[in-house]
Amino acid sequence: SSLAKGREELLRISLRELELADDVNLASIAEKMEGYSGADITNGCILDGNEKAN
Repeated sequence: SSLAKGREELLRISLRELELADDVNLASIAEKMEGYSGADITNGCILDGNEKAN
């Protein structure tokens, strides 16, 4: 769906600073995030990225 594509792009932008494993499928993750707002997705990526950095 176009909404899933938008979530996938947001994930890609939010995670661009992180090195992702080759098997990470952002399209699949985006499909499962139906109902999440853009802020939810961005904040989740920021929090996870901060945990990985520490």
